[in-house]
Amino acid sequence: MAQVDQERVNNPRFSPEDRAKRDCEWIDIVKNCVEDFEAMADDIRASLLEIPATPARKKQLRHVGLN
Repeated sequence: MAQVDQERVNNPRFSPEDRAKRDCEWIDIVKNCVEDFEAMADDIRASLLEIPATPARKKQLRHVGLN
């Protein structure tokens, strides 16, 4: 998790009483985490495709769903 999001999790901007704004903040935090994970998965896939492998194995790697 990015440092900024970790800070937002530990110290939310809105109080628990301000439920609507707090819900929006959590949606944004989760969205950012998913985007970071997808970017990492794409990097892993690209690295795996650099490893020597048969054409069939490379085709499998291209279609692996890491997200």
